[in-house]
Amino acid sequence: MPLSPAQLHLVLPGLLWPAASVNEAAQGLRLPALGTLRARGRTVRRGTLTLERWLASAFGLGDAEPPSAALRLLADGFSPGADAWICADPVHLRLVRDTVVIGGRDELDLSEAEARGLVAALNAHFADVGEFVLQRAECWALRLPRLPRIATHPLDFVRGRRMESFLPGGDEARQWLRLLNEIQTLLHADDINARRAASGRATANSVWFWGAGTLPAAARAPARRILSSHPIVRGLAQVAGVPAAAVPPALQAPAMPAQDTLIILEDLSLPAQNRDSVAWRQALQRLELDWFAPALQALKRGRFAALRMTALGDEGCIEWTVTRQDLWKLWRRPVAPRQLAAAGAE
Repeated sequence: MPLSPAQLHLVLPGLLWPAASVNEAAQGLRLPALGTLRARGRTVRRGTLTLERWLASAFGLGDAEPPSAALRLLADGFSPGADAWICADPVHLRLVRDTVVIGGRDELDLSEAEARGLVAALNAHFADVGEFVLQRAECWALRLPRLPRIATHPLDFVRGRRMESFLPGGDEARQWLRLLNEIQTLLHADDINARRAASGRATANSVWFWGAGTLPAAARAPARRILSSHPIVRGLAQVAGVPAAAVPPALQAPAMPAQDTLIILEDLSLPAQNRDSVAWRQALQRLELDWFAPALQALKRGRFAALRMTALGDEGCIEWTVTRQDLWKLWRRPVAPRQLAAAGAE
């Protein structure tokens, strides 16, 4: 079989685990395919990158935080135009040992009707600030008269963490913190949240601002084929003029790249955010069976020329590339699961 010149690129947000608990999280894992691919590949380590910043760099937008709000709107079928936007997603803040923590992705199950009511209340009270737009129950955006001069952090990066460590910074930080306090006061008093609290459900007691910017005029696709359901990926692909399809359940013949292919595998993201080592281990074992082992076999058989893998986590980013020829480096023993999940040097 002739060697395909295509490259398969798998991106794995959440693979890298915090150093303080990586030994416990990886204990007993068996990942022979992933360990072999890592051992035979050429590795480059980078500083900590959120998925959003990695995507911005991959699509040629630079190293800054991308305009996630505008990109997400585009992916959801809205027309962001030339306006400035910022994500204003509803969150549940909870008190944990005298500190405020941003709730996990699965803590707040707003219905569309509840979200619509809360957004209407925000628009009635903060019309002078901008226009809140409901994309989905868990995704809101704020249209602004101009770009804000603040630095923010993506919501998925800060979930489960102390809020005060990630509040907006920059020239207009004080103004935005004041707005955030006013929004929290309004949401706390809203009847929708009162009913949720009375029934024992988490309340949407704040919003999280992040991803400000305007829709980019152009982007450079890192591959001719992109598989991802992530809204920011789909927005970037649309700007770059490349279609983005859903990720299949496993790397089988239809997913084998006849052309350069980028696939974002998000199975580890939520367990990593929640620091749920059991769910993380289970997801990693499924990826080993469904993706890593088939990728190793496909590379051996020349179904594509190179496999590139990007592992993201709170404490670093590791990228490695392995070719068919690299697989003959039999003296490189498979990397142990603990080392696979650690951002530090092996």
